[in-house]
Amino acid sequence: MTRSIIRIEGSLICAETLKMEIGDCARHLRQVEFRFPAFDGRPVVTATIYSPDSNGTIFAIWSVVVNDLGDQTQVAISAQNVQIGDPSDFTYYCDVIVIGKAPITGQTA
Repeated sequence: MTRSIIRIEGSLICAETLKMEIGDCARHLRQVEFRFPAFDGRPVVTATIYSPDSNGTIFAIWSVVVNDLGDQTQVAISAQNVQIGDPSDFTYYCDVIVIGKAPITGQTA
């Protein structure tokens, strides 16, 4: 959907919004994966989940996994409906902001 990558001096700031996918086993789970340029070390991740369609059903993040893939950083977010087991057919989106040390000069962002 929307994506921004900004390098400010020694920092790399990435932001993106993606549609979350329904979990493999149940409609009360959502998952999404982001791929950003590599960071030098582990970045800080901030995420929010929302639905423009929902009547108030809330999803809470229960897992944030950051993986160094060499030339990329993978951020995987998993969330669950707070009304445990209550299925939701609404579309949910995840906004993520990832901030960290930029890779060594000469590497592309």
